[in-house]
Formats: sequence, structure tokens, C-alpha cells
Amino acid sequence: MPAFIALRATVRFLAVALFACATTAFSADLPPAESLDGPTPAYRRSLEITNETREELAAGNIDRLEAIAAQLRASKERLDGGGWLLSSYYWVLAKMPDEEQDQAGRIAFLEKWVAERPQSITARVALAWALTRYAWKARGSGTNDTVSDEGWRLFGERLDQARVVLDEAKKLKEQCPGWYEAAQSVALGQGWDPDEYFALVDEAIGREPTYGAYYSNACYWMLPRWHGEEGEFEAWITGLADKSPEGERDRRYAALVWSADLMAKNRDMVFAEGRLDWERTKKGFQEWIAREPDNLMVRFVFTRLAVLADDRETAREQFDFTGGRYFPRIWTPASFEAARRYAYEGGPNPLIPKKTVERKGPRFDFETIRNIRIGVHVLLALAGGFLAGFILLIIAWQRKEVWAGVIAVFVAVFASLPFGTIGSLAAGVGLWVYLRCRPARTLDEGGRFSPWMTLAGVICLAVAYLGMQVMAVIPAMIPYLLEMGPSQQAAAVERLMANGQAERIAISAAWLVVLGAVAVCGSRVRIAKRLGLSRPGLKASLLWTPVFLIVIAAMGYAVDRVLDARSMEALKLMQMGRHSPATFILSLCLFAPLAEELIFRGYAYSGWIRSMGWWLTALVSSLIFALLHIQYGWVGLVYVFVLGMLLALLRRLSGSVIPCIVLHSAANAVFVISSFVSPLG
Repeated sequence: MPAFIALRATVRFLAVALFACATTAFSADLPPAESLDGPTPAYRRSLEITNETREELAAGNIDRLEAIAAQLRASKERLDGGGWLLSSYYWVLAKMPDEEQDQAGRIAFLEKWVAERPQSITARVALAWALTRYAWKARGSGTNDTVSDEGWRLFGERLDQARVVLDEAKKLKEQCPGWYEAAQSVALGQGWDPDEYFALVDEAIGREPTYGAYYSNACYWMLPRWHGEEGEFEAWITGLADKSPEGERDRRYAALVWSADLMAKNRDMVFAEGRLDWERTKKGFQEWIAREPDNLMVRFVFTRLAVLADDRETAREQFDFTGGRYFPRIWTPASFEAARRYAYEGGPNPLIPKKTVERKGPRFDFETIRNIRIGVHVLLALAGGFLAGFILLIIAWQRKEVWAGVIAVFVAVFASLPFGTIGSLAAGVGLWVYLRCRPARTLDEGGRFSPWMTLAGVICLAVAYLGMQVMAVIPAMIPYLLEMGPSQQAAAVERLMANGQAERIAISAAWLVVLGAVAVCGSRVRIAKRLGLSRPGLKASLLWTPVFLIVIAAMGYAVDRVLDARSMEALKLMQMGRHSPATFILSLCLFAPLAEELIFRGYAYSGWIRSMGWWLTALVSSLIFALLHIQYGWVGLVYVFVLGMLLALLRRLSGSVIPCIVLHSAANAVFVISSFVSPLG
């Protein structure tokens, strides 16, 4: 037995030694590695274009940059895989330097180019590309939960700017295939609806089917980590290939797999599990090589895909032809040597990642988030309609018109579902018209009201005004938090502001507060008298309203110089509403002034002026008015308090709340105009 063990050990040692010697000798026969930057004429031409573009960009030679782009559009020169040299040209222009100052300088140069050549399609497409890359620089390459609030804000703003530039470029007489490639990048970041995105892709391919980047970008968009599902891009390229002429389908399929591989990572290129068809890919590349046997780039890509498909024999056949030559955009020196060891020595596959256990959890795709967003919209609309209807019912009940109030409830609820606040507004106007047509009632004409009841009413209305906005914003944020991650509350609020949803919530809350102010007036006094809606003194109004507006504008100019950080952030956030101009203007210039003035210079002023006098009435109402704007820092609160005092003074001089509403709207209009003309940085 000991002799048998010794013999077996000796045999094993000799086998290992022989294998090591054979491997060493075989490895020594492999040609040395040689990196080729330009393996084909097309790639050497691409190097010339990129180098020339860098030089002209550094020199700021706009004329030459225009000429290069025009020549590339006309010639339609492209790489062996289908990518146009025009795409490489734009990549050079859009590439962002490392330093923030240099990045801003690149954007400034392209904006100057647009200004000097307003009819240049090249300038606008380059600017849109650069703004998109600038946006991703701000966001970073990490997962959603690693992006800072400031990163999300800049990401959204810069993508919005890029889309505006593209919209302007689309109107120009001259067009460029690079426009669609830039639009695909914007769509990726903004998360366009699939129907909108594929309409863009179909239009692009219809206009220029040879522009390879369209296919690469579309495959990238369809990856599960972006906006697609597992197996989606694979099915898409299969469908495209099957539409090709009979004898070209396999080669077309191979070219589309190549396009997909340009953007995807190794783990995305799965030649198994019913995903990518390796046999069809291999057949397509073999047909390609039969036509172009000396095309090194086709062989380089075929070799890489063979390694990804775990086809050792095919990889070895291609390595036999290409020798030690490799393309540095496909292989690093280390990965190239590892791939050769895999092909010749039976080493591990360097491209197929090891299986890892993925963390399981709910995944919210675009469709799910969209459905949740629709559900939230319906719930908020119904809630707003129900609250408006309930307050209208109280108003009607106070005037002994219960049935009219019941009808108003139904109208407000059902009309709010499709039309939002407009629906409940229509219900309110209808009830008002009806009540005006009813016989007049005997009302208390006295001018003294309980100051404590007034204080309670003011507090209730103010708290309701803030509370309704907060309670509506919370569910409205849910779809955005599902999309960006639960830690991105600030970024979700910015998205609400930018798309106008926050302004619509503010409009709805203001309208409900106006109804609430009417309701708390009770049934025994004239609403117009209680809310200060009497006819104003004409001379006083015409004199003092513009004077106070000038004072407010001057005060705002002075405050800007000493604005604290919290107030600055609050104003920046508010200015994001300018991306939805209609709701932005309606909210700040109509509904917010109307609601706030009816509360503080209407209901509160009328309830306190007789018992407390003007000074105390102005101080208390202005203090609560300032506290309603608690989002500001101390400088902003002081400004709002002084604004409240001026509005209270105008109420005294004019005898009506109407000039106060006009002045408040005008003051907000100054802010709105500045938001469009010169937004805060």
C-alpha cells in the first residue's frame, strides 16, 4: 500500500510538471501584444477628425468647426461598426473638462457660438450635447441615493436647458443627424415616456438609418437599470434584423449586437437564457469577414463577443489571425492577456462576471410610477373637490339654501376630477350666481366684531392654508421618491416646483382658503363688509398703490444685498416654478395675493380695527402674515412683515382690501418677472 501511494504521487507530480512545461512553451509562442489606435482606415480618419476638432476648439476657430461639421454631414463618413464620424466630432465638443471653471468656460464658448451664428444647427446641437454632459457631471455616476440635493437640482436644470436648445434647433432650416443623438441623451436623463422616446427613435432611424449611435443609445435606454426590462433591447434588435432583406439578416443582427455592445457593460451582453443569439451573431460576423477578410476591427469585435459568449474555439481562431494586435478601446493590456490565456491555455473567462446574489426587493418601473402618479393626481383632485364642495355646502346652509349647497358639492367633486381647481371654481361661481338671484336677507350692518373670534378665525385659515399645501405635497412626492430614492426629499420638491405641480397645489389651497374666509364670516353679516370688499377710495388708491409699489421694489433691491442663506434657498426653489409659466404666474400673481389679503387685510383687519386700533391691528396681522412665510430666514421674514405693514396702511388709506390685492399681486409680479429675466444663481 505505501508503494502504491508513492507511485500515485509521483505520477501526479510528473503530470503537473509536464502540463506546466507545455503551457510555458505554448505561451512563449504567442506573439507580443501590440496596441493599434487606428486598426482600419475609418478609425485612422476618426483620429484625424478628433485631433483636428480638439485643435480648432482650443483655438476657438468657429469657422473651421462649422466647416468640419458640414463636411462630415455631407460625406456621411462612418466607422466600421456604423458610428458616424460626426458623432465623434460632437463628442469632442461636448466633453467636459475636470475643473468646474473650465466646464463653465466650455458652455460659455458654445453659447457664444450660438449667439454669433443663430442659424447654425451645429452650434445648437453641440451646446445641447455639452449641457447634457454638464448635467451628468453635476449628478455624478453613482446610484440615485448617492446624488446630493444640489446635484439633482443642477442635473434637472441643465437637462431642461438642453431640451430648450434642441427645441430651438429643430425650428432651423438646416438639420443634423446629431440632433437626434443629443435628444436621446436628454431623454435618458429626463426619463421620457416610452411612447415619446420610441417615436423619437423611429423618426431618427427613418431619416438616417445608417447612423449607428441611434441603435446603441436605444439599446442603452432599454437596459433594466434605466427605462427598460430584461430582454427588451435583445427583442428590439431581433425585430430590426428580421426586417432586413433575406440575405442580410444575420449580418444585420451581428451589426446591431455590435452597436449594443458599444454602450452596454459586460453583464448586459448575455448570450444565453433566451437573450442574445450567439449562433446568429457568429454567422453574421462570419459573413462579414467573408466579405472583408482583412478588416481588423470586425475581427477584434468578433473576438470580444466570442469571449463574452464563452466560445473559446471561435476566440482562438480570431486570435490566430490577429496575433498580438488589439484595439485599446476594446481591451486593456491586462484584459487582452487574460483573454488570450482563456483562448489558448484554458484560463478563466475575463469578461463573464461571477454570479452574485442580488438583493431582492420591489422594483418600480416607469409604468408603475406613472400609474402611482395618476392615482395620486386623482386622489388629490377628489380631495380638493370634496373640501371645496363641503365649504360651499356650509356657505349655502348659512343662507338656508341647503339643496343648492348639496348640488354644489356634487358639481365640485365630479368637475374637479377632470378639471382640478377649475371644476370647484365653476361650482363656487354657480352657487354665488344662484344666491345673488335669491331674495335679499336682513343682515347685521354693525361694524364691531369679536376680536377673539377673529383671532381664532385667522389662525384657522392660516393653518389651513399651510396645512393643505403640506398634506397635498406629501403624497405628490411619492412617485418621485420611488424614482429617485427615499433620501431625495429635497430633489423631489424641486421636481414638483419645476413641473408646476406645487403651484397647482398652492392654487387649490388658496381657492379653498378664499371659500373658508367666506364661510367663517357667518350668516348674519355682509361678506363684502366683513372681508373689506367695499368700493375703495379712487384718489387714495391711484396715488398710494404705485407709491407703495416703488417702496416695495426698492426694499426688495436692498434686501437682495443682505439676503440670508435660508431665504436665498427658498427663493431659488420658488423660482423653479418658472418652468411651468402659466401656473407660476397664476399662483403668485392672483391666487396667493387674493387668499392672503382676504385673510389679513380683509377678515382680520375688519375684525380688529374697531376694538384694537390701527397700530395694533397692523402689527398683529403683519406678524401672523410673516409667520405664514416661515420658509424664509430672518431677512425674508422681516421683509414680509414690513410688506404687511405697508399693505395694512394702504387698507386704511383706501378703505378697501381691493387695492391691497392689487399691490400684493404687483409686488409678486416683480419677483415673477425677475425669475424669468434674471433668476437667482
